[in-house]
Amino acid sequence: GKHRLWVIGGRKLWQPDLSLAASTAQNPIFTHPNQGWNYTCMAEGPSAMYFGGHDGFQSSIQAVTFDAGGGIPSLSGATVTAVLPDGELVQELAVVAGEFIGIGTNRGFRMGIINPDASITYGPLLVEPDGVLACTAMTSQGRFIVAAFRTTGDNALAYRIDSGTQISEGIFPYAADIDLGFTGAITSLVAASTTRLACTATDGKVYNQSLTQYVDYGYLQTGRIRYRMTEPKTFRFVSVG
Repeated sequence: GKHRLWVIGGRKLWQPDLSLAASTAQNPIFTHPNQGWNYTCMAEGPSAMYFGGHDGFQSSIQAVTFDAGGGIPSLSGATVTAVLPDGELVQELAVVAGEFIGIGTNRGFRMGIINPDASITYGPLLVEPDGVLACTAMTSQGRFIVAAFRTTGDNALAYRIDSGTQISEGIFPYAADIDLGFTGAITSLVAASTTRLACTATDGKVYNQSLTQYVDYGYLQTGRIRYRMTEPKTFRFVSVG
């Protein structure tokens, strides 16, 4: 991100100097003051690098911004841009369109808006899979963010969130997108193209989304639609664009 190599480990952030000899120690650019802090993820924003982490109870997203002085901008310290509710732990981040940031936690998924000052304003929990334990992977694909979760039912599944349509503040449409059909979890996700995803899973295999093979069935779950009338309504025809 930002034409630099980034490394996270424990409570430290590094931007390694590749010109140093292999045996030379690399100094971190930032060390979190909380001894129990653990950085878990990172994502590149339009004007900053974002790093998520937690201490097992408190969790936040921090930004490393760039100073414009000099030929090569110097790095600033990490500043807190968003704080999650106690007990909700940031585990995955992904930025889409330079405007939105997906936040995957042990309780589900939130969509955040990146403000001009690099701060983040996030919405409510949007995706809350049944029995969610952790967000295990996340990637962006066009205007979409795809987030994978581990659940108590050990279903290897992922959801797709559409950042291009905001229904109300912090609320975006989403749908179940991937179910690998085995006990385990998706461990990494990548957009192989604008129409195809690839992922790895806890069974040690790599999966590639087919463009020609489809699942046998699916369903559409909606709210109750009454059109201000008392009679029950049913759908008879659906048009998919």
